[in-house]
Amino acid sequence: MHLFYAAFLGDGYPCFELSAVNADKPPLTVSQIKERVMQFEKVGKTVIISNQPYFYKKAPKYYGGDYDRMLKILLECKNTGCIFLVGGRDVDGVLKVLDDFDIPEELKDMFISIPVERFRMDISSTEIRRSRGI
Repeated sequence: MHLFYAAFLGDGYPCFELSAVNADKPPLTVSQIKERVMQFEKVGKTVIISNQPYFYKKAPKYYGGDYDRMLKILLECKNTGCIFLVGGRDVDGVLKVLDDFDIPEELKDMFISIPVERFRMDISSTEIRRSRGI
């Protein structure tokens, strides 16, 4: 699903990103990274491993609450051709989708909503791995 949208939208090569360092969790071990990469290799997908704990530096809380800094950084991402595919996520028992967020006008075209009926999993990736013994 993710690759369909990425391939459909541009000339870039669609891939997944795996951060070895997480802003809110301990870093992944080498064996954890290998296990997670194997999940992608098994289905013929490309994955890039990074050591960036933030998506540039992910959400406003990671920008020190500085809205202008967040906007500047995201505009720099946009200028490189970066797009974000946004799936719904359970937040405190409520499904939140892209339309639930106030996206600055100059950034709106870099965010693409994945329809809930096409992409919804009410389980975290941690729970999925745990259920598979990974």
